[in-house]
Amino acid sequence: MHDTLTGFLRRPDFEAALLHLSGTLGLVDLTALKQVNALHGHAGGDAFIQHVATVLKEAFPSGTLFCRWGGDEFLLFQPESPEEVVRATLERVNSAALHPLPGLQALAFGTCALWHDMPFSQAFALAEEQLQRMKTRLGAQLAGSWSTTALIEFSRQLEQLNSPAEVIKQGLTQLLTLTDFDVAFHFEWSGRQMRAQYVVSRPGVERAGALAPSTDAWIPRSGLALEVDQRQKTVGVTDYPSSPYALPLLVQANVKSALLAPIRSRGVICGSLSLVSVGRWRTITPQLEHLLDIAALRLEHVLELRRTERAVRMSFEGGLLGLGAALEARDLETHGHTQRVATLSIKLGVLLGLQGQDLDQLRQGAYLHDIGKLAIPDAILLKPGKLTREEWQLMQLHAHKGWEMAQRIPMLPEATLDLIRHHHERWDGRGYPDGLTGENIPLLARIFAVCDVYDALVSVRPYKSAWTVSEALEEVAEQGGRQFDPAVVEVFLKLFQETAEEV
Repeated sequence: MHDTLTGFLRRPDFEAALLHLSGTLGLVDLTALKQVNALHGHAGGDAFIQHVATVLKEAFPSGTLFCRWGGDEFLLFQPESPEEVVRATLERVNSAALHPLPGLQALAFGTCALWHDMPFSQAFALAEEQLQRMKTRLGAQLAGSWSTTALIEFSRQLEQLNSPAEVIKQGLTQLLTLTDFDVAFHFEWSGRQMRAQYVVSRPGVERAGALAPSTDAWIPRSGLALEVDQRQKTVGVTDYPSSPYALPLLVQANVKSALLAPIRSRGVICGSLSLVSVGRWRTITPQLEHLLDIAALRLEHVLELRRTERAVRMSFEGGLLGLGAALEARDLETHGHTQRVATLSIKLGVLLGLQGQDLDQLRQGAYLHDIGKLAIPDAILLKPGKLTREEWQLMQLHAHKGWEMAQRIPMLPEATLDLIRHHHERWDGRGYPDGLTGENIPLLARIFAVCDVYDALVSVRPYKSAWTVSEALEEVAEQGGRQFDPAVVEVFLKLFQETAEEV
């Protein structure tokens, strides 16, 4: 008789086949099968059992005997083989077999040499001792702690991201990996309406985009979202087509099972996470609902943290911009110079591939680039004519003085301080305050220098009239490799070619 799921022998037939044989007995335990059943249903558990059985049969030579010993245990016997050979093969099986729960080993196992005159129960007990020791070593990987470990990793990865969009998209991707659903959505809620902001699907899932309306379209709240709103908690449906909340769009797209959890901001539902399986039914268990509930809470926490950080940063940068505007007023520079040069620097930085914190640091440095002029006497700063050599030497001190002053402002990063100090350095080494050359000049300072000089050229100042855009661009191009980084100049000129009317 054979087990219907794996094709392996049943217990009595396996024990009878071992009579008068010598070789090595192997006892194999599937790791966290109960947890797999809880999260993926028994169909998922059966698939895991069949997968491991297939890998075992492919790894061992013909003549090896296999037995389905229990729900999550296999026995195998390889005749005339030493124990170390069987253990090595089981190690390879453990590497090849894929566990449905990410990060877990598929197997724990033990082995024992079994001679023809040795009681089977003795060999089994010795193999089980090894297996239990291996399960103890695995410790944190076993079923009871897997969900906690997975959610800690879920939170850790999200907290490393900067923007809410990155947090949500990465969260959806991780949820698909954790739960083995096919498509994940994030819906934004507003009043009685909602819209799909992000859709992520597993590789190979077709027509994922057809499962949700356009991300630009607000639609009346419907489907499981209504039940979530009423019950104020996660809702799952194993047989989605039969649900009274089923939407024709999703039924036509062959959605079989669905799970939806609320996302809150300050206690009020502001959106939802939704998981669906396409073309296959998924058993929605209480454990699975709880997992999505906790994941939604972790996502809420990270999003709220990012919103708070953004509010603090906007308030902080508003103060920096105000300070920059006050500086330009004292210097009699054209009104709006600080905002213009900051905006232009960000556009150039984006074209050069800067992202996230780098752009924030560039903008903050642009706001404060001339803070050191507070230390320059009005007689020099506001002088309409040419400065004397001594006056020019004093004026050059503003870069170093600005760096010293800015160090006293909390939260300013090192890259911003470097921009303030080095935005008057020259590519050829003839700049100040440190005479740096080439790529020794910090990148943000090289980017800002081009934008600062360009805006000064096209602006009216007490000592000069405004240059035309074409004249200023010609001067910038000519200074590439002299005053400016030639690579930055090349991209700066392209910026004007592509978006001249917006710059």
